[in-house]
Amino acid sequence: MKPKGVDAPSGVAVDAAGVMYVADFYNHRVVVLSPDGSERAWGHAGQGGLGELHYPTDVAVGPKGEVWVADAYNNRLQRFVAGKAVQMITGITVANGLAVDDDGRVWVVDFEGGKVRVFDPDGTPFVVFGEPGVDREQLRHPTAVAVRGDLVYVADFGNDRVQVWRIGEDARLDH
Repeated sequence: MKPKGVDAPSGVAVDAAGVMYVADFYNHRVVVLSPDGSERAWGHAGQGGLGELHYPTDVAVGPKGEVWVADAYNNRLQRFVAGKAVQMITGITVANGLAVDDDGRVWVVDFEGGKVRVFDPDGTPFVVFGEPGVDREQLRHPTAVAVRGDLVYVADFGNDRVQVWRIGEDARLDH
């Protein structure tokens, strides 16, 4: 399946209804493909307001159907509801891969910052872990994150590995 006019798809997510969301990196938008074949786009090129995207790298669907976008070179995340940008979370140095867990928390890898940042659904910081480097529990240019149960998997691009953390009951992360 190739969406019309997509240039460098860099992330994909599918919701419970089978709707596919594609981060369209060079066109600075999210392409939305419905199971019936219809296609539309959200967002547009820009570096400031809600709905403006500057090289989006990934998308994830939350438990309530909201769509989160890693807006990489705007150094932020954006949340879309029914096609409308409704929230920004800033302060992420090159937001790259992201995931949303069953509780609606948003997990994002900070490519340049060498960290994983986690936010509550309202944007409140929840936890930050990792630090730049090459040793255990350090990350060099992380590119993706996945959460399953109490395990967090991080693609550590610069160190050629995947690191796994376990989420403790007190929100600690144990390596």
